[in-house]
Amino acid sequence: MKVSQFGTPVYLSGAAPFNAATIFSNSLSADTKVILNTGLVLNQPWVTRTNGTVFEGNQSNYANSFVFDGTIAITGGSFAFPVFGSIIATGGGSGQKFKNISFNAPQLQQIAFVNDTDAIFGLQMDNVSFSNNNSVSNINTPAALIKGITESSIGYPGNRNACATSQNLLGPPCIRFTTSSTAVSAGPVSIVGSAQINGFAMQGGSPSYQFDDLPWINSGGNQNSVIGISTVRFIDGLREIGKGPFLRLAGTGTTGSFWFKYLDDDAPNASPGNGWVDSAATPNTSFFDFESVGSSVGGQVAVAGPGNVRFGPGLFLSRGTTGNAFSNYTGFSSSGSTSAEGTALLSYLMAQPNTPTVVLGAHNSCVSNCVAAGTYVYAIVANDISGLRSGISPCSASTTTDGTQTITVSWVPIDGQVTTQRFRGTTCGGVISTDSSGTGVSGTSYTDSGSTFYSVSLLPANGGGASSMGSLGVSAPQFALTNGNFKDVISGTLTANRTQTLPDVTGYVPVTSYVNSAYDNATRANGAIGASWTIQQNGLNIAANQIQGTAAAQSNSGFWNANTFSPVQFSQATVTALNGTADFPGVTVLASGSGASATYYDCVENSTTIFMQRVVNAGTTSLTSTASAGAVGDLLRLEVAPGGSLTCFKNGSVALTATDTQISSGSPGLLISGNVATEKNWSGGNLHPLAQLDTEQDWTKTQHFTQGVAFGTETFTASPRSEQNSFLPGTLTSTWTGATWTVDKAVTITRIQVQAKTAPAGCTTNAVVRLTDGTTPVNVTISAAANDSGAISQNYAAASSLQILVQTAAAGCTTSPADANVTIQYRMQ
Repeated sequence: MKVSQFGTPVYLSGAAPFNAATIFSNSLSADTKVILNTGLVLNQPWVTRTNGTVFEGNQSNYANSFVFDGTIAITGGSFAFPVFGSIIATGGGSGQKFKNISFNAPQLQQIAFVNDTDAIFGLQMDNVSFSNNNSVSNINTPAALIKGITESSIGYPGNRNACATSQNLLGPPCIRFTTSSTAVSAGPVSIVGSAQINGFAMQGGSPSYQFDDLPWINSGGNQNSVIGISTVRFIDGLREIGKGPFLRLAGTGTTGSFWFKYLDDDAPNASPGNGWVDSAATPNTSFFDFESVGSSVGGQVAVAGPGNVRFGPGLFLSRGTTGNAFSNYTGFSSSGSTSAEGTALLSYLMAQPNTPTVVLGAHNSCVSNCVAAGTYVYAIVANDISGLRSGISPCSASTTTDGTQTITVSWVPIDGQVTTQRFRGTTCGGVISTDSSGTGVSGTSYTDSGSTFYSVSLLPANGGGASSMGSLGVSAPQFALTNGNFKDVISGTLTANRTQTLPDVTGYVPVTSYVNSAYDNATRANGAIGASWTIQQNGLNIAANQIQGTAAAQSNSGFWNANTFSPVQFSQATVTALNGTADFPGVTVLASGSGASATYYDCVENSTTIFMQRVVNAGTTSLTSTASAGAVGDLLRLEVAPGGSLTCFKNGSVALTATDTQISSGSPGLLISGNVATEKNWSGGNLHPLAQLDTEQDWTKTQHFTQGVAFGTETFTASPRSEQNSFLPGTLTSTWTGATWTVDKAVTITRIQVQAKTAPAGCTTNAVVRLTDGTTPVNVTISAAANDSGAISQNYAAASSLQILVQTAAAGCTTSPADANVTIQYRMQ
C-alpha cells in the first residue's frame, strides 16, 4: 500500500474468503484507495484504523431490490463479528470513505458495519447498503452501528441506498447511532454532530433509525459529558417495511435538530396514532422539521414525547395530543401565511440571561440547612411564559463557603423571563440544576440551602421568547400602539404575578388596584416625616402635626415614594405658618434624585411673592414669579400637563404659568426653604385621578375634601366649625373659673364673644374674661353688654385643658356686670 499512498489505487481481485482478521493500522495504509473488483467473504473482520482510506467497489452487477447502482458485496462469514469495522484510535479521526459496497451480515448477532470511535470527522458513504440477519431471533442487533460521527454523509444526494434487518415488532433498529463506552473514552463523547442521511430505503427495523447514548450511560459515564446533536437531515428516503417508529431517541444526550424531507413511508404495519418519531425515552426537547413526507397510512402522530415540531407542506402526519409544540407554515411568499398549533410560539428569541450575583454571608450567618463547605459557581436559564428556555447565563465568580455561611443568589431578569431555572456546580462546565427543564422560581433571587438538591442536566435552548404569540396569548415586556404618526408605549414594572380583567363595556378603562394619588395630613407624632417620603435635600419633620423643614435658609425637599405616578401630575398643600420673606413653603412635581442629583419643579411663596422654579441636579433656575402676599391658610397647587405645561394655583386661582420640558418624569412632593414655615394636608398624584362619580360607593378609607363639600347650596369646609358656650352667673366682681374644657383634637379659636345680662356702668376697672390653656390666653374686656374679640386665630393642641374664667374682677362700678354668657367659636385643625 506504500505504492498507492497519495497515488495509484490498490486493486484487490478475487473472491476467495479472508480467513484471518485484516487490520489496516500501518501508517502506510493512510490516505490510500483500495478498489475491490469482486465480492468478498470475510470469515474474520476487516478493520481500518487509519485516516483517509477509501474502500471502493468496482460496480459489479451485484445489486438488491433498492440499490440500483452497481455495488460489490462484502459478506461476513461465521467468525466476522463485525463484518467490517472502522475503529479509529481514541481522540478521533477523519476522512473515511466507502463507495459502491453492500455490507452483509447473515449470521445471528452479526453487524454488517461498525464505526466505533469517540469522534470521527467526515465519514463518507456513497452508494452503500447494510443488511443483517432478518430472522425473528434477531431482536437487538442492528445492521449498522455508527458512533461519534460529525460532518458526515451516510449516502450521497441522488443515491438509492438500502438497509435491511429483521421485521420484528420489538426488533432492532436498522441503523443505530450511539456513543462509545467509558472503556474506549474518558469523555466527552458524541452520538452525532452534523450528518445527513440520503436516499435510504429501509426494510424492517423497529425503529428504522435509533439515536441513543446508552453505551456511555450504562458503563457509568456522566450524562453531562454527552455532546448534544447539532443537526441530522433525513432526505429523499423510503420506508417499505417498518414495525415501529421511523426514528427513536433514547437517553439524555439526544437533544438536537432533525430534518425530514422528501420521504415516502409505505410501512403497512404503521397505525394511526402511533408516533412517527418516538422521543418518549428522552427527557429533552428536540426540534423536528417535516416537509413533503407521504405515507400509505394516514393519521400517524408526528412526535410522541417531548418535541418542538414544525410542519411544512405535503404531510400525512397529524399533530396529535402529546403536548408538543407545533407550528405550521404554508409558504414564505408575499401571499403566504404563517400559523401555529398546540403550544408553539411565534417569538422573538430571548437574549442570554445576565450573570447572577452571589452574596456570601458572614461566618455562622447560616444556622441550619446550610450549603456544604466547598467552592461553587452559579448560573441561570430564563424560562418564558410557555416554559421554553433560553441558553445558560455566564457563570458567577467562584464562591467558597465554610459550611456556616448563607449564600444568596440574585439576578437582573431579561425581557421575557417569567421563571428562572437555577444551576450550581464546582466548575462552570459542570453545573446542574435544582429545577426541572422549563420550570424554576419567580422573582429575582433565592437563598441556597443544604436541602436544595441539584441533579438536572443542562439542556440546550429551545426557543424561549422575549416577545411571543401563542396559545397563551401575546407576551412582551411592553406594547406599542402606532397610529396618527405617533406611538403609545404601554409598559410597567412588575414585582409579582398579576391578573387583570377588562370590563365588557365601551369607554375608557380604569385599572383597579392602581393607586394614582396620595395624601398626608401630617397628623402624627413628632419626628421624621416617614418612610413614604424620599428626602431629597436636608430634611422634613413632623412638628405639632405640621410639616417643617430641618435646615434654616436652605431647601428642605422630598417626594412621595409609596406609589408610582404618571408624568402628568399635581401636588398641593396648605401653608400653616410663614416666616416673612425668609422662608419659602410650597410644593413640587416630577421630583427625583437626592443630594446633588435632586431634581423637580416647584411653586413656593413667602409673605410678599410667589415663585415657580426648576431645580435640576440641585441647581435652581427661576421660571417666573409675581407679587402676591402670602398668608396662613393659603392652598398652593402645582400642576404639570402634557408638553411641559406648568400651572401654579393659589387658593383655586391661577397664580403662575410656564412651559418647560427639561424634566420629564418623577413624583409629586413638597419643598420648604427654611425651618420656621410649615405646611399641612399635602396631596399629590396623577393630574386627574380615576374615580367613578356617577355610581353609589361605600368608602372604607377616610376621604379628604381639601376644597370643602357642598350639599345643594350649602357648603362645608375641610375644617368643620363649631362653638362652645359657658355661663358665668352673678356679678363679675371676683376672679373665679367658670368652666374647664379639654379638647380631644387640635382646635383653632376664631372668635370669643361675651354677652352680659347686666351691662357695666361707671367702673374704674372693667372685668376681663379669659380663655387659656395656662400658657397662651385670649382675653375679652367686659365694657358693655355685648363684647367681641373680633376674628382671631389661636391654635391649641389636642388634649389641651382650656379654662374659661374671670381673669380680672370689675371694680369701682356704679353698676357691676352680671350674668355673662361666653360663646367661643372654633374650627378643627
